[in-house]
Amino acid sequence: MTKSAFKLSNCYFPLELPSSQEGGTKERHSGDGKTTRASHSLRRIHIDSQVLQSGSALVEMGHTKVICQVTSPVYASSSLLPSSVQLSMDEGTLYCQVNYLSHASYPTARILNASATPLDQSHQQFSSSRINTWRLSRESDLSARLLSALQAAVPLQQYPKCCIRVQVTVLQDDGSVLPACIAAASIALTRACVELYDLVTSCQVALQNGILLADPDLDEEESADALVTLAFLPNWKEVSLLEQSGKLSPAQTNQAIDLCRDGCRTMHRFLRDHLLQKLSESKTKD
Repeated sequence: MTKSAFKLSNCYFPLELPSSQEGGTKERHSGDGKTTRASHSLRRIHIDSQVLQSGSALVEMGHTKVICQVTSPVYASSSLLPSSVQLSMDEGTLYCQVNYLSHASYPTARILNASATPLDQSHQQFSSSRINTWRLSRESDLSARLLSALQAAVPLQQYPKCCIRVQVTVLQDDGSVLPACIAAASIALTRACVELYDLVTSCQVALQNGILLADPDLDEEESADALVTLAFLPNWKEVSLLEQSGKLSPAQTNQAIDLCRDGCRTMHRFLRDHLLQKLSESKTKD
């Protein structure tokens, strides 16, 4: 079987947001200086699967781009398992790892330099050490959050003595990177024929000057007064991850969670439609 072709959109000028996704009360730039989107709308979403081999997926949300590869199931004797993985005799193990592709894929120089001191600027080696520390901390944090979001959807009791390995590479981070990682992992797990209770979807909401912004980009994340991130199993109506940073009133918290839930349902429709399309294409080829 030939490898399915896929196309990565331009990193700086994504396609214009479809009008069907618009809605809300505040207009904001999409990032190319030409298009705008409402406060309750998502950025342009592009999904492609089988981009590397069986069990892979590419997800783009605006300028944020991630690619996921799932290896499953991996038995105890396999050399593919990291040495840090401890397998269980009673049920399977879910191992999630998130890495940034290169220095160019880091969010922005502003984030990298946030922890720098005047001393760092005169000692390049020490500054690089701080950058590496930030990268390792960021990757470890995203890996742990991805694992928490996915665990509720995978029936690990069906994979004793095995490991399901989920590897996500961040090609470009322009905000809401965790929801993109979760979406890519859900598609890749499905394409790797891993049984799931439900597709896991995620959405992030930022509070900026009293206005809730769905699917914030990096600039909106940096200037936000608070951030709420939700991972959700829409069919099961189960929350697998809920995080909040910053101060929100009880009313604002409820509104942010409702908006996150709506974003998760919208993402679920995109993921489901993509999988149904791929299934239809495979049946046509057969």
